[in-house]
Parts: sequence; C-alpha cells; structure tokens
Amino acid sequence: MILQTFNEPTKSPCLYSIINQKTYDMPHLGLELGKMWIPVRNGWIVTIDFKVTKESKINLLNPLSNSHLRLPSCSSFLLDPIDRDVFRYLNRVIVVSPNSRFVPNRSLVIATVGYVGVLHFCRIGDDKWKYNPSLLSFDDLTLYKGLLCAVTCTGALYGIKIYPDMKVTFIVNAKLQASKHYIVESLSGELLLISRLTGGPFNNKTIAFKVYQLQEDQGKSITRTWREIESLHGQILFVGYNGALCFDSTVYPGIEGNCVYFTHDFGYRMCSQGNIGVYYMEDKRVEYFTGAISNAPCELPTTWFSPNW
Repeated sequence: MILQTFNEPTKSPCLYSIINQKTYDMPHLGLELGKMWIPVRNGWIVTIDFKVTKESKINLLNPLSNSHLRLPSCSSFLLDPIDRDVFRYLNRVIVVSPNSRFVPNRSLVIATVGYVGVLHFCRIGDDKWKYNPSLLSFDDLTLYKGLLCAVTCTGALYGIKIYPDMKVTFIVNAKLQASKHYIVESLSGELLLISRLTGGPFNNKTIAFKVYQLQEDQGKSITRTWREIESLHGQILFVGYNGALCFDSTVYPGIEGNCVYFTHDFGYRMCSQGNIGVYYMEDKRVEYFTGAISNAPCELPTTWFSPNW
C-alpha cells in the first residue's frame, strides 16, 4: 500500500511505499503542479485547480492511460460562504457504473461538496452538478449491497437508492463522538464505520480510532444498529482524504493486520503536519510516521492510492 504525495525537489508527483519507506517519482501519472487530486476508490483520480474559482475545471483522470474526462465546473456547486478553499469544495468522490463496467456516458459521479457535505451528482458529459439540499452533513460515501451509503458527522447512516432519483430507503440514527467518520465494506461483506478521535476541537492530532459494524436484525422489519468491534481479524484499514479502504494483511507482507493506517484529513486551514501514522487496535496505540512523509505539505494532502483496473 502506498501514499500519494508530491516530491518538492523534482516537482513531480510520487508514490511513497509504507513497506520499504522509499519514494518513487511518477511523472507519467499526468498530475500537474497547481492542481489538487482526489483518488477515487476504483482507481480514478479527480483533479481540480488548487486556486479554485467557480469556473475551475474538474476532470476525471485515468493516471495509467493519462486520459481525461471533463466534469461540470464548480459554478453549479451549492456552497456556503465558509467554503473558501479547495479542500471544502470536493470532499469524497465515487464513480458508479452500471454492471460494474465503466461506460463514460452512463456512469455517475457522486461527491460530497462544501463544509456541510452536501451530496452532489452528475453524469459524465453533463453541464451542471445536481444536488438535493436535504442530503447533507456527510463525512463519507461508499457503495454497499447496491445502495449508496453515506455517513454523517454524527455517525448516522443513510441508505440511498441511486436510480432513478436518489431516494433515501433507510436511516440508522447515531450520535457518536468523533472528529471524522469513514465507512467501508469489510472483506467478509460487512459494513464498517471507522470513527477518528483527535485531541480536541482545536487539536487535530489523531489519538485513537473506534470501529463499528452494521448489525442488521431480521424481524417484521429490519432493525439496523452500529455495534463496536475490538478486532479487524487480520484486515487492514486505510483512512484519509479519499475515504477508507480495506485490505487483507496476508497480501501485503510487511504491513501488520488489525491496524488502521491514517493520513491527515481536516483541510488546509486545520492542518497538522505529522498527522500520518498507524493505530494498533489490539493495544490501542498510535505510532506516527517519521521522515520526509511526515512533513508532507498541507496544501498537497497525502492520500491512499490503489489503482485496480
């Protein structure tokens, strides 16, 4: 597993291996200085101008083929006056394709936008983003059992039927204290909620994580609740600016299982350098990364990158 960052001396995007702690320049990725990139979980990357305006261009990039697909500009975003920087324009992004096969003119891009995390969506080729102002306060998104699942800043879960009109089918109410929530499907098919705990409202240093599993009890109707778990059973979780990923530790020698690896995820104006490391679930211990990667500039946030075409 690797961290995406930027090599200042060579002015080139690079990949940093957390296994051998080496940096690899990747100039062929098609990523430009002056643009911020947001990796999407299925391998695509969304790029946007760092000095963002309402007319800033947004592209969907395949970093291996260097092909670009144009998305609508920022002009149709529903934004709050507090949304002054690029980190609050686009937060989480996912691409939904019919039958899991990417077809550009039939694929849907779904994103949380702005400080309050309003859900936006568009088809590739559309002129404007669409949104539902009642669907907001989302920290993270994922696809699960054919639904779009979105978790709010309190840990509440929304199950949303994507087609034809983004209809909410269920809500799991929750009030979980955390600075950030992430959701991801486990290797065994369970939905996990990862809650990130920090030192306080003015201290974004990560101090711990809590992990919950969605409990679905069958009866006359399905009852859904979050249940805290103490072990990941050999799985590895990666959380950061592009959401959460889940992998099998046996596939990645040198990376310990039952851990949560994390990068900074609080935006430029709330950045704390060195907020990159690993949380050990078994003994509830945080170990921060040292060296060059720990000093990655806040304006170019490190993110987990795992292409899987």
